[in-house]
Amino acid sequence: MFQLESLIRVSLPTLHEHFVAENVDPMMYASGWFMTLFTRNDVLSPTLSLEVLKQFFLFGWPILFKISLAILFALERMLLSRDFESMVKFLQNARSKISKEYPTPKELFKKANEFKVTSKQLLRFEELYRQSK
Repeated sequence: MFQLESLIRVSLPTLHEHFVAENVDPMMYASGWFMTLFTRNDVLSPTLSLEVLKQFFLFGWPILFKISLAILFALERMLLSRDFESMVKFLQNARSKISKEYPTPKELFKKANEFKVTSKQLLRFEELYRQSK
């Protein structure tokens, strides 16, 4: 989750600052996203989940991080007005909001691909994490 937090810090700095101020760690909401490859259907519709799964098998881990950033981007305004508890609950069940923002896979992937995330970048964040421990 260090990698996701690092990407949020770079790509969505205002949201990152709010997460830090409210002590919201990506592990609290995104671990389920990654462990199920977004197939739990609490954040994405079944149609979107299936497309994410297909893209994951084609392009690997970077696509999951891009999707996470696209989701957070879509929810950022709503998250900035919430406290710790309501943010965590909201992030664990935001499907209706995401479906409105990205009604089709094309729209979701268009936004996701605006975020530059590479395997090399993820490895660099992993190395930074290991050095910090």
